[in-house]
Amino acid sequence: MKLLLCAISITALAYAADSAETVLRSALTARTGSVSLPTGVIEISREIALPPDVHDLDIRGSGTTLKASDSFRGRALISIPAGRNVKIHDLTLDGNREVVGHIAELPPAGTAMSRFVAANGIVAENVTGLEVGPIKATNIAGFAILVSGSHQIRIHHAEVTGSGGWNSKRRNSGAGGVAIEEGSSDFQIDGCLFGVIRGSAITILASSKGKILENEFRALARDAIVVRQGTGIAITRNHADQIGVPLEEVDSPGALCMRLERFDDGEISGNACAETLMGAVSVSGSRNVIRGNHFTGLNNAHSDAAGIFLGQGSKDITVEANELSGSGMSLHCIGAAPQVAPGANKILKNDCSDETSVALLRPATPR
Repeated sequence: MKLLLCAISITALAYAADSAETVLRSALTARTGSVSLPTGVIEISREIALPPDVHDLDIRGSGTTLKASDSFRGRALISIPAGRNVKIHDLTLDGNREVVGHIAELPPAGTAMSRFVAANGIVAENVTGLEVGPIKATNIAGFAILVSGSHQIRIHHAEVTGSGGWNSKRRNSGAGGVAIEEGSSDFQIDGCLFGVIRGSAITILASSKGKILENEFRALARDAIVVRQGTGIAITRNHADQIGVPLEEVDSPGALCMRLERFDDGEISGNACAETLMGAVSVSGSRNVIRGNHFTGLNNAHSDAAGIFLGQGSKDITVEANELSGSGMSLHCIGAAPQVAPGANKILKNDCSDETSVALLRPATPR
């Protein structure tokens, strides 16, 4: 009799789980209007794709956690293949990365990450008018939020922790945070917290007209902010510390506050970054302003890394009134590639010192 009751209980639990996923999938077939998701932890076994003609849709959690089941397969917990004016907020995403995640690398240049990286939190493609936040994302093997070929994007008050995967060398895969790619434009990422990420926190590829402001980064194994081929992007009033931890997860070429390549008409101002494995900023491009930043505790690797490095092709960049301190900063405060012509950029009134950091680079739980 006890065995029979046990079997009935297990069957009931499985049925309840299936019912919750079914209810969720049914709710997310809506093309417009407002959807309130069921309360509780809902395990899903495969990607939930919104209708491709979705528009003016508000998706609200109500104590809702979407969790990838142990058998989950798909690009993301939620995917948006196209649409306009979509808002997702007040829910938690749990990617179950220790079970679902697998060894992965970022795709080669020219390949869309949205078509390559699996096990993300939210993937949005070809959406005009997307708002995500506030949300929480944890244990995501891929990116917490990955936006491709979209416009008028705001990602705000997202708390992303304990995410990112391994590459083939058992180092960080580069994923874990938020990524925007493939010609996206008019985006803003603000008020977010990224902590204990096995990769970069914010990655921008081939996109323009953006603002990255007032975010907090702590304990990252890769760079806080990466931009490759970005135009008209302002990076302001962000705070980062412990960049390049833990050491055993850091992959070549190290970890910086910001790595900006082919970065044009940009602004980097009012940011604070402390306790980095390497320097603060590596940039290449033109017509950028790097002003009024506070970069302290730099170069904990005690290498010859520059605090701010101007890469090949840099011109008409103003580096002014920045504070840089850390190992070797009196000698390597502002550096440049050999191909950068003397006088091609303006270097003015920067405060550089060898002040020794007293903090330790160690993993930390974000506040």
